[in-house]
Amino acid sequence: MMPMMPSLGRTANSSAGLRQTNPPGRSTNRFDGALSGDFQWHTHEGGQFILVESGIAHLRTETGAWIIPPRRIGWVPPNVRHSPNPSGRGSGWVVLAPTMFVDVLPRKVCLLSSTALLTATLERLTRLESTDGRIRRLLWRVVAAEMRGALAEPLEVPMPSTPRIMKAAQSVLDNAR
Repeated sequence: MMPMMPSLGRTANSSAGLRQTNPPGRSTNRFDGALSGDFQWHTHEGGQFILVESGIAHLRTETGAWIIPPRRIGWVPPNVRHSPNPSGRGSGWVVLAPTMFVDVLPRKVCLLSSTALLTATLERLTRLESTDGRIRRLLWRVVAAEMRGALAEPLEVPMPSTPRIMKAAQSVLDNAR
């Protein structure tokens, strides 16, 4: 049995000056295998969920790399520099978390097993119209409640901190796709 998700401490972000790449007001995006290639490094003010529906996705930060298999959720806290990348025919959604809910979400990048309710709630958030504010707030409360019981999955490869070894590790990751 997997341990419960620990209380995770805030991580420092050496690239706090980066700007969010999503257009203002846009809080969800769909991705599929047609979007192959490297995504740009970026941050989000409210954090980001990456839901993989099929295939796999890769997530890289300055401190680690994750493989996100189907029916799992990657969580990237606010202002953490990252680069997601679907692999092959991978498909799923990216959902940006509003800043008002960040305090109840994990404070470190992690990969979580997903309940059917959490997946359905995040998917429903991707289909809401901008005028559905009341429903959106209710769904984010469901996400926060489901996250309290989410199980962390150990699919992280920590990145080395020595510059020379980090350069070699980055080269391996760049050529692994």
